[in-house]
Amino acid sequence: MRRASEPTWRVACVSVLCVGALFGCEQVSESDRADGADGAVAPVELPLPDHDAGYPPSRGFISHNGKIDEDMAEEVEPTDEVEPAHCVELTYESSSARGEPSADFVFIVDTSGSMVEELPHLKRGIEDFFGSVGMARELDATITVIAAYQQLGHLCVPTFSAACAGANGPVTTATFHYDDRFVHSSNSWDLLLQSAAESGQWYERLRGGVQTIFIEVSDDNPTLTMEAFEGSLRALDERGILYNELGERQFVWHSIIGVPTSSEGFLEADDTLEEVPCATAPQPGIPYQQLSQATGGLRFSVCEELDYNQVLETISGELEPAEPLPCDFSVTPQIEDGEVLHPDNVRLRLSIDGSAARALDQVLDPSECGANTYILTASSASKHLEIELCDPVCDDVKRAEQATLTLHAECEPIDCDSVTHTQCGE
Repeated sequence: MRRASEPTWRVACVSVLCVGALFGCEQVSESDRADGADGAVAPVELPLPDHDAGYPPSRGFISHNGKIDEDMAEEVEPTDEVEPAHCVELTYESSSARGEPSADFVFIVDTSGSMVEELPHLKRGIEDFFGSVGMARELDATITVIAAYQQLGHLCVPTFSAACAGANGPVTTATFHYDDRFVHSSNSWDLLLQSAAESGQWYERLRGGVQTIFIEVSDDNPTLTMEAFEGSLRALDERGILYNELGERQFVWHSIIGVPTSSEGFLEADDTLEEVPCATAPQPGIPYQQLSQATGGLRFSVCEELDYNQVLETISGELEPAEPLPCDFSVTPQIEDGEVLHPDNVRLRLSIDGSAARALDQVLDPSECGANTYILTASSASKHLEIELCDPVCDDVKRAEQATLTLHAECEPIDCDSVTHTQCGE
């Protein structure tokens, strides 16, 4: 079974070589400085950290053989020590620290005359699945339903819509949205794009950082090809939620359409594209099938007497649970020969539920733990670091809906006082 999406938890590691490797620490002779001297090398401006970004100011211009260029000498300020470089930069992020799967569900429902017998089953399935108390505890979800309210009727989902008895129209809450539009046999993609461009509709309600699950319910083909639909969808995706920077899809499209019945109860992405519709459907929904195959989605037969509660159970079973933020982890810094990482140069910052990141204090023994501390254990020469959040901080993380932990460490040349010294250590 393919996974519907990548886990919400992710780890990014960026290692940067220490600056001592850039500086050859050679003796700079007068002949090397002279314009036109044999062996002279044209200066190259190195992409040093930007002062505005919070890093130390640039030291000037250095040629690629490590020698200071005379023409640029006035831009090099003498200093007593080489600024440390970033040898560890790690970010641990969890959008659901408690580990529930997270998803934004978008239903697009054909409410034309040929679907009239199907709609009560779909309505009951949505209410049963999302209305169960157990599901509400196990799945962090939002729901958008795009359908004609007059045809589909009111949806009573207490956990989400918070309004059942006496409701006189479509309900919208923080986690539930009923977009009242008449979706007929072939215009669902047109209406989905139209809705996405409007304020307060499904696209604006996507949270980002969680899985987006589309569920198409129709017995016909759309007017648009998959290529035309996705071209317009990409253009609307200004927030980069549905497609990443490489243009890769970050959503799953499930289809309940006019495909023949499968012995498994559904077709998976690598199953054959069905070109002949099932008995009661006018079309097999080929463009929908293509998008389901492209995104790892499932295809169910609308000609079957489906248990939509079970359909939603199957779809949700494909979701990956979010990995909880760890309270202890190991780090192996990228330290070059001739360089060192001092434990005092390790910094840890934590953000809980969108709050401003706070610096955590480093302690070396559990007996020193407090409300804002972590324990650091470093091997010889800090080649390996063990980090453990103290219990009060770990408890904060476990209670959080969202947590981000950032580790920053700097390494520096061993006893290298100046970039113009003949040898490091002299």
